[in-house]
This record gives sequence, C-alpha cells and structure tokens, in this order.
Amino acid sequence: VDLFFVLSGFLITGILLDAKKGAHYFRSFYARRFLRIFPVYYGFLFFVIVIVPHVSPLARTADVSYLTKHQWLYWTYLDNIFLAIKQLSPAEGSFVNGHFWSLAVEEQFYLAWPLVVLLLTRHQLMVLSAVLVVGALALRAYFSTEAASSFASPFTAYLFTPARLDVLAAGAFLALAARSPREFTRCVRWAPYLALGSAVTIVVLFATQDGLSLTEPPVYTLGLSAIALLFTALLALTLAAGPRSAWQRLFTHPILVVVGRYSYGMYIFHLLIIATLSQRISDRGGLPQVFGLDVFANLAVAVATSTMTFGAAWLSWHLFEKQFLKLKRFFPYGEDPALESRPGSGHDPKTIAPAR
Repeated sequence: VDLFFVLSGFLITGILLDAKKGAHYFRSFYARRFLRIFPVYYGFLFFVIVIVPHVSPLARTADVSYLTKHQWLYWTYLDNIFLAIKQLSPAEGSFVNGHFWSLAVEEQFYLAWPLVVLLLTRHQLMVLSAVLVVGALALRAYFSTEAASSFASPFTAYLFTPARLDVLAAGAFLALAARSPREFTRCVRWAPYLALGSAVTIVVLFATQDGLSLTEPPVYTLGLSAIALLFTALLALTLAAGPRSAWQRLFTHPILVVVGRYSYGMYIFHLLIIATLSQRISDRGGLPQVFGLDVFANLAVAVATSTMTFGAAWLSWHLFEKQFLKLKRFFPYGEDPALESRPGSGHDPKTIAPAR
C-alpha cells in the first residue's frame, strides 16, 4: 500500500504538472480517474452489498449486516475517516472491504491535489510536499501522545488522510524534482543514503517492535516515514538507471508489468476471495496436516487464492475495465499527445505502474 501511495503521488503529480497549461485540465483529469477507478470499485460494492445478501454461504463471509448499515461510507469513500474517528482497525469494519480505506485516501488526494497543483508553482509545490512529509509525521507523533489518547489510536494515525500524506507527498516531491535536471541529480545522489538509512530503521523497528506491529508508536510514526522514504529513494534510483541497466530490467520485467496491469483488480478482489475460500475450508473441517505441519496446507491455500485473485482480475480487466478505459480517448490532456505517455519525468509510465 505504501509503495502504491508513493507511485501514485509521483505519477499523478507528474500528470497534473504536465497538463496544467492545457485545455480542460479538471475535466480530463477527473474523467480519466473516474474511468480507471470507479467502474470496478462500484461494481464490486454492488455485488457485495446488493447481491451477496441473497447468496449463501457467501453472505456470512461478507459481513453483510455491517456493510448494509455503513454502506454510505464506501459509496462516498469516507470509510477511512469513519474508522479513524472510531479508532477501529480496517478489519473491525468489514473484512472483505477493509482494504478500501487506502482507496479512500487516494480519492481524497485526487479531489484536492489538482487544484493545489494548478495554483502553485513547481518550486512552491516542492516546498509544500516537503512540509507535508514532515507534517504528517508530526501529526502521527501527536496522535501517539497522552494528550491525544481520548480521540486517537494507532489506527487513527494509520488511516486518517492528513496523517498519511507524507507517502503521497514524497512521491510528488520526486516528480517535481524530476523536471529539473539539477534537482533530480541531487535527489539521485542522496537516494542511496536515504534508502540505506530507511532500511536500517525498518530492520531495527522490525527486531524491536513486535515485527513492525502497527500498534507500536515507533512503527506508526517513524516506521511509516521510513517506509515512504525507502520506496521514494528506490523509485529515484530506478528512474536514474539506464534502460539497459540490471536495475531497470528488474523493475520492467514482463512478469511485473503483467502484475501491474491487473494489480488494481487484484487489490479489489483479494480479500473477498480469501474470506470465501477460508469459509469453505472451515465448513469442511479445515485442511489436513502434512508430516504434522500446517505449512504445506497454508502454502496450498496461498497458491490457490493468488491464482483465483489473478484470474478474477484478468477477467475483470478484459471483460469490464478495459471497455471503460477505451473512453479515455475522449478526455485527452490538452492538445499535446506526449502528455498521454509522459506523466513522470519523460519516462514511460508503463515501466513504473501500468495499472494507472
């Protein structure tokens, strides 16, 4: 999720910056986001909330009573705010929709960021992005204090949009720096040190804070910032590497490109598939042990759920999502066709995040 946030901040900021002087700036951006995100999201919600209650035994898996009562949170992309205020974990809401908090953060970012990019200069945006990186960490640190204990919890810090803007802003900062050769060179120069320092921080926290438990203040404060900076540094190094370098060959491998193309659908569907399969296994008394161990059964379940999730996303892409994406041609960014393939520092977005 954090890697996705960094990529999203980078790509969306690049798209907006390149398109801000074109015609139909807002219309094109929001229409294209709508066509990419809404059809499969709302199709899934309709299936889970409207159809699933009449299907058994899937209805038990989907936690229909909670979804029906709180469905407005998901239709309006406000579930993360609700969970943050109630100090609940994503799974304490609805398991099959628990991951939608991250999509809510994305949509709230999409709602405000285009106006910010339009109003500010590139330098001002870089300053603002740096302030947001520091400010989000400070807000999470405040949520961890005794003074905030009556209205905040670790999950408030994890789910509340202003507290997670550092991840998106870090990617945005890199996209802005990438449009100045001098500033991008400076970022790349510091990237290895930033990556190393962040990685060391994450390893230390993993060893001392119950395996990066999100209920531990050092993890949801410093740890989340370290993860954001690590991914940003790796992205900078990937962009700076030559097209024939081992680094870019790794991250543009056809397998990763394929996974990237279907990743949004996989993300939408995966918890429902996991929950459904787990329920079926439980109804049949569980899986047998092999040599007295559960690991083989767990591995089989992991392979089965991954295969089913990929298959569902593949079908969704080719039968449903791709049909809506064809309509993007009616909403170009300005009159410059280069904008369609240049959201990030002149690099083809297909080598970074095909799902976008």
